[in-house]
Amino acid sequence: MIIWTIGYEKQRIDRFIATLQAAGIRRIVDVRDVAWSHNPSYAKKKLEQSLTKAGIGYTHLQALGN
Repeated sequence: MIIWTIGYEKQRIDRFIATLQAAGIRRIVDVRDVAWSHNPSYAKKKLEQSLTKAGIGYTHLQALGN
C-alpha cells in the first residue's frame, strides 16, 4: 500500500480534487483531530460530499489526529 500526504491550505476545492484525481487517489483519510476548517469547503461534511461527487472515498480517523 502506498500512502500519500497532501495539504490544502489556500487551495480551491476544485483544484484540490483535480490534484487528487490526477494522482489516481481513490480515498482520503482525514487525520485532523477536528475535521473543521476556516475554509468551509474543507469542513468534514462539505469535503466528504465534494469528494464523493468526484468518486473519491472519504474516511475521518480522529484517533490519528494531532
